[in-house]
Amino acid sequence: KIYNLKDTTQSFIKERGVRVRLLAGYDGNLSIIYDGTIAQVDIKRKDVDNVTKITLANKTFTITDAVFSKSYAGLVSTKTIVKDAIAEYANGGLTYQYLDLIPDFQHVNFSFDGRTKDLLDKLLLPIGILWYVDGSVVKFTKEGAADQQDAVLLSKDTGMILSPVKTDKGINVKSLLNAKIALSKNIEIQSSASSNTLDGRRTNQLQEEYNGVYKVISIKHHGESIDGEMVTEIECVLA
Repeated sequence: KIYNLKDTTQSFIKERGVRVRLLAGYDGNLSIIYDGTIAQVDIKRKDVDNVTKITLANKTFTITDAVFSKSYAGLVSTKTIVKDAIAEYANGGLTYQYLDLIPDFQHVNFSFDGRTKDLLDKLLLPIGILWYVDGSVVKFTKEGAADQQDAVLLSKDTGMILSPVKTDKGINVKSLLNAKIALSKNIEIQSSASSNTLDGRRTNQLQEEYNGVYKVISIKHHGESIDGEMVTEIECVLA
């Protein structure tokens, strides 16, 4: 929701398919937390304000609904086929990352005619490579591993709120909005909690059972700039 946009801006964003990127950060160090397109716009009056509510759509349809049809004579590598499949939709702004994780397997007289999603699954899943669309980037990762990036530190000094909570899969953790945290990336948890001793003294006890490096499997950013904190909620598993 955005308050009191200019009339010209309201007219511009009413167009379906307009690209929207949400950036967040601190001290001018901004990162993209969402990249999508406008699916619906609703403008309502609330007291003295005009409130514009924008519903956004992911770009994942570019891959999941796309089709790929091509034949290769002789030898062709898995990387080449994957690059060609993504390049078909480069005009939609799609790029790729971590392609070097894909082994250079060779295929003989390879041909395919069908959904791009099925092609990527067919080529990559049997060799332990997972793929997903993050904004406008197709990313690849080894099954059970995180993206090839340094872990983002989460502690009470870097914005972590309260303590992590154990789940059947791993842990859930909450922090002040952190744009550096994204799907399939690593985070390092350094958690501590306060407890009272029998004589009334307060001590800090390190919660070693929570500490470690985790892979992010779900992430949610929420909050308002007008009232309340901006928060990032993360579900993660041991990396």
